[in-house]
Amino acid sequence: MKLPKVGMASVVVTVVILLLILLSASEQAQNIEARSLAENAAEVRRQQQDTTIRHQTQAEYAALRDRWKEATKAQQEAIKEQVLGQMVDWSGWVHDVVELSAGQWVVWIDMDPPGDHFSTWDVEVPIPRDRRLMFRKDGPVRFRGVITNIGQGIFSDCSLEVKVAWN
Repeated sequence: MKLPKVGMASVVVTVVILLLILLSASEQAQNIEARSLAENAAEVRRQQQDTTIRHQTQAEYAALRDRWKEATKAQQEAIKEQVLGQMVDWSGWVHDVVELSAGQWVVWIDMDPPGDHFSTWDVEVPIPRDRRLMFRKDGPVRFRGVITNIGQGIFSDCSLEVKVAWN
């Protein structure tokens, strides 16, 4: 088989083009790898922050629950005065999402991890109707808001209502 004659200039141009293509592909791969590393680092930082908040939440809620559980009715009134209006940045797990009355939806949040046999919801957060489907049973949830009520729950030693500002 006879190959066509190609000039040296054509060969050089072809080699240069191939080298540029390879260099460009290598730079793109490095950029993708750098982005991937940055995204992974950001995800690790977010998970560490969530874990820190979860540990702080459990400690703060447990301390409040224990104070409430061991208090007399008079002491509970004093505790109530202290905590109403207090801002919290907590996390827990979704127990359920229910409609209490026509159009009034709440998410019930368990402050104990899923699988705790004698646990039920501890915090009630009113939610807009359009947000009711965004929660997953036993899924983690972080919430920031103001404590608007505290009392003895039906199945909980200390039940809270937290009002969250929804965007």
